[in-house]
Amino acid sequence: MFAALTPALFVVLWSTGFVVARAIAPYADPNLFLLARFGGTALLFACVALAMRAPWPRPREIGKHLFAGALLQGVYLGAGYWAVAQGLSAGVMALLGALQPLLTAALAAPMFGEKISTRRWQGMALGLTGVVLVLTPKLHASAGTSFASGAHASPLLVVIVSVLSIGAITAGTLYQKTSLAQADIRSASAVQNAGAAIVAALLALALGEHRWIA
Repeated sequence: MFAALTPALFVVLWSTGFVVARAIAPYADPNLFLLARFGGTALLFACVALAMRAPWPRPREIGKHLFAGALLQGVYLGAGYWAVAQGLSAGVMALLGALQPLLTAALAAPMFGEKISTRRWQGMALGLTGVVLVLTPKLHASAGTSFASGAHASPLLVVIVSVLSIGAITAGTLYQKTSLAQADIRSASAVQNAGAAIVAALLALALGEHRWIA
């Protein structure tokens, strides 16, 4: 039963990620919020891993996991949340995020020799067509309704940063498919979220973020 619901649950969680970015915008700066989120998640997974005596990555693998977490979460969400905070529609950012699985599959095939059936290619092409059809009118309206009032950065810069965020999570996903995939998910998640927290802290400092309304 749970296995049948997992894909639908994943879609709901994935599609609402940037709705949160819009919801927290009036109360906290984006990377400051992400620092709290990643730090708390890292601590939670560390406690779970220690309680369940899960094996931890070898010392030489720690840096790789930190880097993977930085790409998968820190840069991806840091850049994405910043773009939404600058006025980019959460819907547009979520739709851009929908390109990531397609891009990852297209790159994984030649890089890792993965076989993708014709049916899967057709499905991905159909998904890409849907994303393009929905995105096109929104991006054409970028000077108007796609960007909320009060944005501080130029629309072009915001779009560039949002696209770079998709590149970061794609690179992180491909990097994760190397030897890192063999690590225990509990301890690896603790280390990778710590890597994401480091990125969020650096971005918060670099951007001078300090707003947090409790």
